Amino acid sequence: MQILLIEDDEEIASFLKPKLMEESFVVDVAEDGEKGLDMALANYYDLIILDNVLPKKNGQEICGEIRKNGKAVPILVLSVKSEIETKTTMLDTGADDYITKPFLYGELLARVKMLLRRTSQV
Repeated sequence: MQILLIEDDEEIASFLKPKLMEESFVVDVAEDGEKGLDMALANYYDLIILDNVLPKKNGQEICGEIRKNGKAVPILVLSVKSEIETKTTMLDTGADDYITKPFLYGELLARVKMLLRRTSQV
């Protein structure tokens, strides 16, 4: 299974990538929104983990563009923004789930697996 991690926080990306690889996922990382969107549109991914606050393009723009291009890939937003308005906007834009930072890795992994289970049953 292939995951695209769009995350500009190097500490989070360097923590998540090897942890997810331990679970047998192949993980690509994009450090900014523009690169992440290009990768999401050009490649096949089973799941995208998307930060909302990114340089060059924010999470809402990325999520909207992915959906506008007809991609149904599950998107899990991982963001420091915890306001209900931000969460509902992201979910309305096409995100499938939303976790706020700081987060527990066990919860993130459980949500990743849940989203992948849902899409494998379609």
